[in-house]
Amino acid sequence: MNRKLAKFGVSYASMKLGISGIEVHYESESFFLSNDISAVFLKEGYSIVFNQDWLDAANEIEVLICSFHETRHAYQWACIDLPKVYSSDPGIVSVWKKEFGEYRPPGNIEYITQSIESDACKYSDFLLKQFIHEYNLDDNQTSKVE
Repeated sequence: MNRKLAKFGVSYASMKLGISGIEVHYESESFFLSNDISAVFLKEGYSIVFNQDWLDAANEIEVLICSFHETRHAYQWACIDLPKVYSSDPGIVSVWKKEFGEYRPPGNIEYITQSIESDACKYSDFLLKQFIHEYNLDDNQTSKVE
């Protein structure tokens, strides 16, 4: 069930952001640099890889938030990689480009202070609220969406 929800979350966020072609993959915990990584956006190939072990234990809200967060990273990279197709504030895109080049992974003290991470967190929170409103769900009814 959570695999379908993760893929749905990526599709939903992609639609809202106006991007397409993001591949979704699933790997075991050993694929990731750390056991506490739920998913990662890989800019080579525009793919999001979910930690299958995390997915098995996560609740539906966590899966949606993660899907939205990683899809926002895909959008950030698209703004860098394809500026004629995806536009955003040039100053912000410049910061995103620098941070993708000097990325600090989870566990690093500077992780959450990165603009790309704070932007993805804010966006995933915003989109979750929009999603709940759009589907007239409260926090306990996300299983209505399949």
